[in-house]
Amino acid sequence: MPNGEVHILLVEDSRTDAELIAEALKDSKLPHRLELATDGTTALEVLAKGVKPHLIFLDLNLPKKSGLEVLREIRQDSNLCTIPVIILTNSESKKDVAQCYESFCTSYIRKPLHFEDWVSTLNCVSHFLFRVATLPHESPLPKRRGCLMNVRVEPRSSRRPPSKKRRSKKKAKK
Repeated sequence: MPNGEVHILLVEDSRTDAELIAEALKDSKLPHRLELATDGTTALEVLAKGVKPHLIFLDLNLPKKSGLEVLREIRQDSNLCTIPVIILTNSESKKDVAQCYESFCTSYIRKPLHFEDWVSTLNCVSHFLFRVATLPHESPLPKRRGCLMNVRVEPRSSRRPPSKKRRSKKKAKK
């Protein structure tokens, strides 16, 4: 683990999303080395060469081999199965969410809409995985108590506002 950097394999076919993630990682507090695979087959070829990243960010909708197929192959390989795999996708499909968790993804995250949300999301993920959680392999970063930054999570605009019943309960408490 050179220089305390987290080696990340990003599996993303969208050049725009890959550039956005790379920029957000630069702005995050995570010392990292990023490797890009633009399709599922290439990702598995990289891993077959003995590359063992500390973290894999995996898009679902990929050419050649889907993200779900890649996830399943990673989880079936005894040399790779303990690597955290974070699904980063635009899909809101409950079926996709269920299939990914049934295939043992570490987490399923919808791609944020705004750059600041990307940075916050990546900071939260890296803080949890490499500073808080105990992983089967040694973390490339020293453990710390507390947060890397103050995180304020704003609700997504696609989420429904509280029902009138819930709003009235909140007003009654005041």
